[in-house]
Amino acid sequence: TDNDMIMTSRVFIQQERMDSMRKMLLYLLLVVLAISLAGCLPSFDPEAEEHFYQGIEYIRQKNSALAIEEFTTSIELDPGYYYAYYSRARVYCDNGDLDNCLTDYNKAIELNPNNAYWVLERGFLHIELGNPEKAIIDLERSQELGVPLEYREQVEDALNQLKP
Repeated sequence: TDNDMIMTSRVFIQQERMDSMRKMLLYLLLVVLAISLAGCLPSFDPEAEEHFYQGIEYIRQKNSALAIEEFTTSIELDPGYYYAYYSRARVYCDNGDLDNCLTDYNKAIELNPNNAYWVLERGFLHIELGNPEKAIIDLERSQELGVPLEYREQVEDALNQLKP
């Protein structure tokens, strides 16, 4: 039985080493992936980002006017900062300013055309604005891009109602 115990201990130690090596390999793989993706991630002006995050804070505080100001400053500092356009669009929409909302959606999507969620939102905005042809284009495009699962049925229903 001592031999069995020793064998069991050895097997256990070997399994522990293998588990430890697997964890280390997974960690290294994640580090390599993060480093390789770092070059692919968007980089925005640091000062523009400060204003952007301040705008997010003003949204949290339910201060739309100051949020819009911060997003506008962010855009002025970095005209390619599509998150600022999108965030300002959301504030405009929430305030009922649908024309400015659409303008900012258009710019955000122009700068970042493969965001299915933004295209989907703009499609529903087109419905609200009475632009069924543009709504169909956006809703179908959102499907091509991979509309988020929780909105698939809603998109399909809207398209069925919009199409003759």
